[in-house]
Amino acid sequence: MGVPINYMAVLVAAFVNYVLGMLWYGVIFGKSWRRMSGIPQMTISLSGIVLGVVGSLLMSYVLAYAVIFGNAYRNAGGAGGGLAAGFFYWLGFVAPVKLGMVIYEKRPWPLWLLNSAYWLISLLAMGALLSAWK
Repeated sequence: MGVPINYMAVLVAAFVNYVLGMLWYGVIFGKSWRRMSGIPQMTISLSGIVLGVVGSLLMSYVLAYAVIFGNAYRNAGGAGGGLAAGFFYWLGFVAPVKLGMVIYEKRPWPLWLLNSAYWLISLLAMGALLSAWK
């Protein structure tokens, strides 16, 4: 069946994803994101934190499974294979889905760029970590 999933790597990748999101949408681009999204002030709730952590864990586990057991990246190995996996999952699943914000919700292109760049960087980091950590 292949290499078993490294659950410690999954936890660390999920943590990286969550912390990157906090920094990206808080300290780094928080004001711009709130302005473009029409959110006057960010409120943090326990349920939001829990759902965010669960979502990060789920994404990390699925990406780990795809990197380890996926046919396309099985022979690539190492951080390079994880970077490739992260990029192509972003390109195929995240970027097109986020286009709906611009097309149907009439959101500004800079918001698409801000959100999509976060997911690209996050998936690249998680993919590289999960693929390189044996």
